Amino acid sequence: MADLPDAWIAVLNALLNGSVAWCSPAEVAEALGWNAAETSDHLCDLDVAGWVSVWETDAGPVVTLSALAAARLGARLVEVGLDATPRWARVGDPDPIAPRARNVCRSERAAALAFVVDHAPSPDANAELGERADAFSEAQRDGPPCTEPPDDWPRPTVLIGVNLTPWPGPAAPVGAGCPACGGRALGPRMYCLFCDRWGLDALLSSLATQPSAPPSALDRHRQRRGDPDRSANDRRDADRLRARRQEKHRCRQQELAQSDPRKPLARKLGASSRPKSMSRASA
Repeated sequence: MADLPDAWIAVLNALLNGSVAWCSPAEVAEALGWNAAETSDHLCDLDVAGWVSVWETDAGPVVTLSALAAARLGARLVEVGLDATPRWARVGDPDPIAPRARNVCRSERAAALAFVVDHAPSPDANAELGERADAFSEAQRDGPPCTEPPDDWPRPTVLIGVNLTPWPGPAAPVGAGCPACGGRALGPRMYCLFCDRWGLDALLSSLATQPSAPPSALDRHRQRRGDPDRSANDRRDADRLRARRQEKHRCRQQELAQSDPRKPLARKLGASSRPKSMSRASA
């Protein structure tokens, strides 16, 4: 530093004492009270000697200390202000005072967890839900097959793998064990978020293998008579078939009437002249 020209030392001190770690040539000239041409000549000499680095920006070139200059001058970068603006400081100088946090209450009540909104159940309610899951599992293991729908089963209260990378995670090895639960058996209240396993999966598989109940008599009756809750397509098909049968019956009656007009009348007369005793007997 003592072997450098006085002009170079003045420029380096201007960069060290600047509000930011870089300055434009005009800002260096203004800080030293020099003209722009003289300042640019000294900056070019420092750049050739390796004491400063020049950056090209949209607003124009800026200069800062090079790594060699910072090491020889005993300078280091520190962050100042809320925006953490970098600037140069001497090695051994204390760090800048950190900015005071905003929108923070001074009272100790601000740190109380009672004021934090938490929609999860309380610990005692969570323990009660876990006990219900254990009791449900024991009842299904010792009792008859489960007939209750899964939507009514107690939900798991212990979630495993909350802090791991979600399903299945990048670069997950094929065939490897679950990094969350390790593939071990899970209790009724436990659920693994990584491998999608639940402690009541065995009951779900047994429920899926149970034969479905046969249709009741009411269901069969509705199928025969036509359920009023059927879809519109089924009703339209039934109406179309009924209209087709009626049309066939009408065409058959017309053919019979055209072939022998007396036959329909004879039938009517024969049916009306039949004795009542015979009709009753036939009935």
